[in-house]
Amino acid sequence: MSPRRKRRLCLHRPPSGSLPASESVPAFPFSGSVHPGSEHLPPHPQSFADRQPAASAACPLSCRNFGKAERQRLVAETFARFQLTDKQKLYPLNLSGGLQQLIGVARAVIASPRLILADEPTGNLHSAQAREIMELFTKLNQEGATIIQVTHSEVNASSSHRIVRLPDGAVVKE
Repeated sequence: MSPRRKRRLCLHRPPSGSLPASESVPAFPFSGSVHPGSEHLPPHPQSFADRQPAASAACPLSCRNFGKAERQRLVAETFARFQLTDKQKLYPLNLSGGLQQLIGVARAVIASPRLILADEPTGNLHSAQAREIMELFTKLNQEGATIIQVTHSEVNASSSHRIVRLPDGAVVKE
């Protein structure tokens, strides 16, 4: 079977705790508007096609009622961490796929969520950036976040506590 057909679901095991699943998750339309309410799941990435990166990264903070000054501080810190400071005023159509992906990862982690769902989080990144993202995921996991990652990368999968192999959508090895 070709490597492209193999998909892995990688689970970073939380040290302890639980995640409430009883809350309803609001619908996030593709128009760019975001409805506050869920602190567990971020808005859909395509909701941000008409937003500059800084505004898109601040959105999960708005959903969790962070004040304007705190949002601005966290966005500045996060963009500095990802070396994206000079990209804050551009629009997604003016950014490469790799930069869009980095901004998506920044948006996903900015509010310190307890659950991160990552589908090929490093697919458009060069190897040094991919390593940094995986190191960040490992650090977040050690701090208590649960990370569910879908990847074709054996390197990314090897950083997980648990690997579930899903060729053709069926669990064949856990």
